[in-house]
This record gives sequence, C-alpha cells and structure tokens, in this order.
Amino acid sequence: MQNVKKITATAKNFDLYKTITAIVKGELGRDRSRVLVNDDMKGKGIKLEWFKSPRNKEAPEAHLVHYSATKAAVIAAFDSPERNLYFALSSELEAGNAPGQRGDSKNAAPGTRRYIHQQVTAAIGKFGASYKTYLNPKVRKKGPDSRKPAPTDTAPTDTAPTDIKTHAAETLIELVKRLQKAGNVAFDMVLVISLCEKALKAIATK
Repeated sequence: MQNVKKITATAKNFDLYKTITAIVKGELGRDRSRVLVNDDMKGKGIKLEWFKSPRNKEAPEAHLVHYSATKAAVIAAFDSPERNLYFALSSELEAGNAPGQRGDSKNAAPGTRRYIHQQVTAAIGKFGASYKTYLNPKVRKKGPDSRKPAPTDTAPTDTAPTDIKTHAAETLIELVKRLQKAGNVAFDMVLVISLCEKALKAIATK
C-alpha cells in the first residue's frame, strides 16, 4: 500500500467505512482516528462479534452488513493488483499462488493470494481488537483504543494519579472533537487544537 502524508479524521461529516479505508491506507493518524471509529461504532450499536465472519445464513442481517462493509473498506485500501489478486479464482492463479502451493500455506509468501487474504483478515481483526478494548475498561491498555467517555459527575482526586492522567487525556480529546464540530469561533481554533495535541503528547510521555 502507498505511503502518504497522514492527516486526522474529524467528527464532522464522519463516514465510518471510508475512515477505515483511510486508516488501513495509512492516510490517517491511527490514534485519534481510531477513537472516532470506536465512538461511531458504539453509537451505531455495533456488536463486537460482528467483526468475525458470519458462519451461517442465520446470522443477524446487521452482522452480515457490518462485516461485509468492513471487509470491503479494508480491501479498498489495497492497490489494484492486490485487489485483483484477492478476488482471483484458483484457476487464474500462476504457480506459487494455487491452492496447496506456497501461496496457500499457513505462512503465505508476500504477493500471493493467500497472503492478501491474511492481510485483510488481520486488518479486520485489529479493528475488532481496538473496539473490544474500548468497550471493556477492565482490560484496557494504554493508548487511544482504551479511551472511554470522560466522567461528568465525579472529579479526580490527588490520591489517584492514573485517573487524573486518564481524565485529562479524555477531556482534551473531547475538546478537540467539539472544536472540530464548531463553526466560526472568536479565537485561533487551529492553534488551540495544536496546543491540545501537544498536551496529549505530554500526558502520554512518562
């Protein structure tokens, strides 16, 4: 996939599946973009098990729709030759790509159909893993995937420095999202967002 200058997804006019494509392509910074992806999926009521391929026709339609859309979004991030290879029939494959040969092995060689299939499945799995961490605070890890909504009725205390750090990061992320949604403001919004991002980096630094 091509290397491009990274930008950041915004909450305004947010498109879940286009954002997934952009993240896989490397066009978007992963950290804050994944936060927006997780926020959006939770708002849509997407379930964690929908990141696994439906095994039967009895799966809920919403499961089929989300998994298919996510897979299509991931595949769209690959270059045209890789996409063509992904959909190629076994009869169309050259030596090394046919079933039972190196392209169909567990550790597929780069450039083979099996390898592309593994890359797509792995990418879908990463979004599922990020969403799982987001939905389950008890198994959270450090980083943007672990973000949960900032508390509104309980102030952090000096006896819980980790909570203070998390609260500060979540507050800054929420502020950035609000600023990006805002229209005209009576101050330099670009500068304020930049300062918030610098503050987030400072908080993340040990």
